[in-house]
Amino acid sequence: MYRKLLIKIPFFFGFFNQNLIFFLFGTPLKKKKKSIFHFFVFIFHFFFKKRPTGTNSKKKKNLCNNSFTKGGNKKYFLKNKMFSNLFLTLVLLLLLFTFQTPLVESAETVTYNGPDTAVYENTDTASFDYGYIYCQPTFSGLKSPLSSYAVITVQVWIQHSYSSDLGLELEAPNGDWLYLTKGRGYSYSNIFYGTLFTDSAAYSVANYPYSGSGVVSPLRPEAALSNFRAHNPNGKWTFYLLDYYPGYAGYVSRVLITIQGKICSVCK
Repeated sequence: MYRKLLIKIPFFFGFFNQNLIFFLFGTPLKKKKKSIFHFFVFIFHFFFKKRPTGTNSKKKKNLCNNSFTKGGNKKYFLKNKMFSNLFLTLVLLLLLFTFQTPLVESAETVTYNGPDTAVYENTDTASFDYGYIYCQPTFSGLKSPLSSYAVITVQVWIQHSYSSDLGLELEAPNGDWLYLTKGRGYSYSNIFYGTLFTDSAAYSVANYPYSGSGVVSPLRPEAALSNFRAHNPNGKWTFYLLDYYPGYAGYVSRVLITIQGKICSVCK
């Protein structure tokens, strides 16, 4: 029994590494929970589900044995395969904590202008390259829910030499989220160094005629920020900055998130 379990270990870590890579870099943020569920389902079947008996399974077992011994000593192969996968697993776990980096909380401020308006500002300068960083402002004391006249805007100062490598997300306290931008700006640099994302902009980030480097502002986001109306604005919001490709380092120096609630003079 223990011998069979030891034989499974190197393959388990090999599969674990593949799923961890997909979990870190190939999966949208909102689908990670689903990936985790499937991963643990695999673990259960891999270690506890019995193989069917019969001539077909016996043939498969022989083929598996031949593939092990073809490259040399079976024990040597398993030992090296196991330790190499263990090492790669440790490296990937280190990357898991490296690429999910929060911005510095000491650089955060939230300013309130009555019960209807709040402005979050983060002035932490952070570098990034392949992965994502985030900040999580917490709003409280605002009237809930947001009225049909409410306005939410996001302004960012991001330096990056290949703007289409980037994605920006905003998530509300209830878990609803949307993309501000995803893969826009072609190969031009610093497109989002000062960009104001607002629903009132003339051009959308998706259809703006980018023709050179430099800031483009204002822009409508990929999805309307008005989708957050009728929601409770109080609680923890999350702003994500994603870098989909390695090789080009970037910097974010400022993030502004503004929530304006009842801005109509005749609203009750």
